[in-house]
Amino acid sequence: LVYDDMIRVEDFDTYRTSHLVKAVRRGRPLRAGDIDVLRGRDFADILPAGQRALTLEIDTVNSTATMVRPGNRVDLYWVGKNPDPQPVAVQSGPSSTSAQSGDGKAIRLLMPNVLILATGQDIRPRDAGEAMERAGNAPPADNYSTVTVQVPIADAPRIVLAQKVGSLRLILKNADDATPDVPQKDT
Repeated sequence: LVYDDMIRVEDFDTYRTSHLVKAVRRGRPLRAGDIDVLRGRDFADILPAGQRALTLEIDTVNSTATMVRPGNRVDLYWVGKNPDPQPVAVQSGPSSTSAQSGDGKAIRLLMPNVLILATGQDIRPRDAGEAMERAGNAPPADNYSTVTVQVPIADAPRIVLAQKVGSLRLILKNADDATPDVPQKDT
């Protein structure tokens, strides 16, 4: 049983001049995260090519009462004044991406299945130990007013503009949820 990021014997010479960034018990295998190399030293290094980290201001409701964690997936919606004067009805089917209320406000799906990279400055996903600590119904000690999401380069400007002209709503979803990303409603 070997982790993907373990340093193998044949690769050891590549890392010989590197330094450990944390203590490793004698006899334990070395992992790439244990070693100070050019990769993995900075938050930006976790971004795949073609992706950007975008920080969004949120509130308690938008953070699902601070239960959103790094590694979670959300659907990103825009809420604002409908630029189209024609009323838009929610349609059934996979192309349903917007709705309008009677007061001219509209909601549109900007991007489905967005990865949360950080909540505030916390980049650690929730682990089993943390879940066990909170099992006693203790309120979360960490509050945050921003989340950082991973988005494709082409979508970043659109999301920034959407936040300026309206508000954004994050809808938490199960990462294994295979249902369509666009809500369905009968008309």
